Amino acid sequence: RYQNVQEGPENNFFENTDVLQLKMDNLSKLLNRRKIWFVYFFKSKDGGFQDTKKKIVDIASQSYGIFNFGAVNCKDDEEICEDYSVYSTPKVIYFPDSGSDEEEYKGPIEFQSIFKYGAKLMQNFVRVINKDNYNDFMSTHSERYHVLLFTSKKITPPLFKALSKDYLNHLSFGEIRQTEIELIKTFNVNQFPTLMVITNEESNEVDTFKDELKYDTIKKFLNKYAYKKKQENKNIKVRELNSNTYDRLGM
Repeated sequence: RYQNVQEGPENNFFENTDVLQLKMDNLSKLLNRRKIWFVYFFKSKDGGFQDTKKKIVDIASQSYGIFNFGAVNCKDDEEICEDYSVYSTPKVIYFPDSGSDEEEYKGPIEFQSIFKYGAKLMQNFVRVINKDNYNDFMSTHSERYHVLLFTSKKITPPLFKALSKDYLNHLSFGEIRQTEIELIKTFNVNQFPTLMVITNEESNEVDTFKDELKYDTIKKFLNKYAYKKKQENKNIKVRELNSNTYDRLGM
């Protein structure tokens, strides 16, 4: 005899990936966000679902530490979809890392497009350093360790932007472009990018990061200084980087 069997909830399609399948019991992770989120609203019966799902998983993996990715199954969590005015799927919505409103992302579902879109909008707490403002940078928030990135890029790398927000109020971040020859000589930098923490301002002593430039490895490196009390000597001033200094350093 025929029985009307109600369909149960579907499986987590994003288990063991860098995409968090959002439900009512974990939605606070999106609401309390400190990073940009891209959320994929879907139904498993959408045309091309498996292909789009794979693309989202791949993009999330490549963007790890910089952007967060979530997914909402509008079949199982219709209320969440209604809250964000999602009445048709598939749809990707961008959630900023500031107090701004979310908005629909209408570009192609591919890494370069989404990454460029997010990088342009993310918050940035990195100061561009040159020989004229170096001393001011070092004396600002002197209680913190200062992190320097020597880079050949003309814009701040998104990974460095993300780290500057992760360690807001714990570390000070600066970037030095390849054209700043005097600063590059002062710190004996011979390759780009080079990441370092200044451990002694008076003698320009540094701890240089030597591992692969990936989010997790950099975090492990920076954690040594982010929550460590800095040894300060109030009688020592930051060594001024001026022409006399360069002469004394033989530069």
